[in-house]
Amino acid sequence: MKNLLTSIFLFLILTSPLFGQSSEENKFTFRSLLFLNSIDYSLNQNSAVGFFVGQVSGKVNENNIEKLEQTFYGSVYAYAFECYFCDTFLVVSGIGTGTTDYETKDGSIYSYSGLGIQIYGGYQWYFENNVSIAVGLGPSYQISSSKQSESLKSTVDYDKDVEDYVKNRTFQPINSNPLLLVGYTF
Repeated sequence: MKNLLTSIFLFLILTSPLFGQSSEENKFTFRSLLFLNSIDYSLNQNSAVGFFVGQVSGKVNENNIEKLEQTFYGSVYAYAFECYFCDTFLVVSGIGTGTTDYETKDGSIYSYSGLGIQIYGGYQWYFENNVSIAVGLGPSYQISSSKQSESLKSTVDYDKDVEDYVKNRTFQPINSNPLLLVGYTF
């Protein structure tokens, strides 16, 4: 899967002359907000490609699951309706892979990995000092998710609870992680 994502990203970067180049001097934007970091490259006036990495943890308190920790990475494509370096509505799509560790109330850890797709619709504010703020919401779909390992701490088996939780989160009409990034263009 890692090779597929790398191939897609390299294809988009290497074929960027086919899409046309922006006359803008700035080509790269680094975006971040605590648990997610990304860098993207402007292909033309309206679009960009890039990649992201991140790690997020949170409390679940559902189905005997106490908390989760996700580590993920992938590639992203962004389309801005007006221009990529101005205030505009935008659509951001991402495909990524990663692992999620679910910790149950007895301390057992169940690890899952898989491939997912996210699509966000949102708005970007672009300031004269090359700083931008992007916000958005949208659906996500977990294409594949398979159990990689389990570390049991007791005889109570919460495997079915975790499996049901993962299955119920396959498609989310509104992703539980909204798009909220602060960026700097250089």
